[in-house]
Amino acid sequence: MRKIIVYILLIYIISLSFSLSTAYSLNRFHNLTSYSGHQAGRCNVIQDQQGNVITELSRNVYVGDEIILPNGNHYRVTITHEHGATAKHIGKDRDYMRWVQYFKRLSVQTVTNEWKNRPVGIYHTHTDESYQPTSGKAIEPFEGDIYQVGQQFANTMRDKGIDVIYYKTPHDPHDNNAYVRSRRTATGIIKNNPVAVFDIHRDGVLNPNKYRAKINGQWVAQVRIVVGKQNPRRITNQDFAKRLMAQASQIHPGLIKDLYIGSGNYNQDLLTTAILLEAGTHTNSLEEAKRGITLFTDAVPAVLGLTRGGGDGPGGSAIGQLNEHNNSAWAAAGWLLLITLVGVGAFYFINSGNFEEAIGNTAVMLKKKMSSPEVNRVKEKFVALTVAVKNNLISIVYQFIRSPQVKNLVGRISAFISRIAVRISRGAIAKPVRNKKRKGDNE
Repeated sequence: MRKIIVYILLIYIISLSFSLSTAYSLNRFHNLTSYSGHQAGRCNVIQDQQGNVITELSRNVYVGDEIILPNGNHYRVTITHEHGATAKHIGKDRDYMRWVQYFKRLSVQTVTNEWKNRPVGIYHTHTDESYQPTSGKAIEPFEGDIYQVGQQFANTMRDKGIDVIYYKTPHDPHDNNAYVRSRRTATGIIKNNPVAVFDIHRDGVLNPNKYRAKINGQWVAQVRIVVGKQNPRRITNQDFAKRLMAQASQIHPGLIKDLYIGSGNYNQDLLTTAILLEAGTHTNSLEEAKRGITLFTDAVPAVLGLTRGGGDGPGGSAIGQLNEHNNSAWAAAGWLLLITLVGVGAFYFINSGNFEEAIGNTAVMLKKKMSSPEVNRVKEKFVALTVAVKNNLISIVYQFIRSPQVKNLVGRISAFISRIAVRISRGAIAKPVRNKKRKGDNE
């Protein structure tokens, strides 16, 4: 009986582990394909717990989304409602603040030959986005004003001696599959070994002043940097975004609106330095957007030129050398390790019949394995994985619980366990009784 119960628990744990992995993958694909975003006139207001406005945006907002402001204040969304969300202040972002201090001390922009010979890629997922004060329309299919912003970005980068690959492939209509279509474009750029790739958009909030700043005596459209959470490269994408915001805010205070870490993929899994930019909103003028994106390019060379020996910046590695290993593989390894430990523990329990002894044997085995050279080499990766799990835990749990696939699978597993339990109980009750002959019965 004890062995049957242990086997049932093992089946349940393994099934639940696979369901979590499957649900998370499906959710990533769903976020990749089911979100259009930047709808003109739509506005979600994110406030802190005291009711102060943190930021406004036209994209969907989900629990677990994060906002980092140029002053370093870090918020995480805890509640969403029809027209916005409430976010909790979780302190200053320490990594970002270290980059701020680094760029304040940076007197010489270090540019390496390694990345200088690699191009910067530019494209647009939403190629119909326009600026209403200039063109009279917020949307112009196949010929949005956003192309002119991208061209301004490309021209300014080339003026700085940087090679640029600018793909103007249209991805209309502005629907749920825009990111699927633009993924082909982004993949084509990646084949040219770019040092970074920028997907340039504009937002859709109504009030132009929410994106307007006066810099050097001119009105410019602020720039928002966006990183997707449903992305195995999120940690390195996010680090790149923090560097860009720190440097841009240092040389042009007020230029960056915020860094938004939202639910989505945005094709950023293709490269550790793939970033989504929002150059103003549809109610800003095209000229304001072009001035803003021009100022933003001033930050790019210094950020891309960071080298391991070129300064004492946090992390100390070149952007072009950022680790591009797929963190999802480490997540899968973590699940396999957990399932293995449970299986080994169950094996010892079945053989010894003593729970404490089984735990002790499992711990001894684990201690031996953890002291091996192979494990020592991956400890650094494991630390990075725990940070990623911590950052994504709220979003993963929330999305996991809401997943129809998981609800269906858990229901089926529960029904299966119930049937097994009923059969076991019936077997215990309906044990066969041997007929014993009484004295006086016929032989």
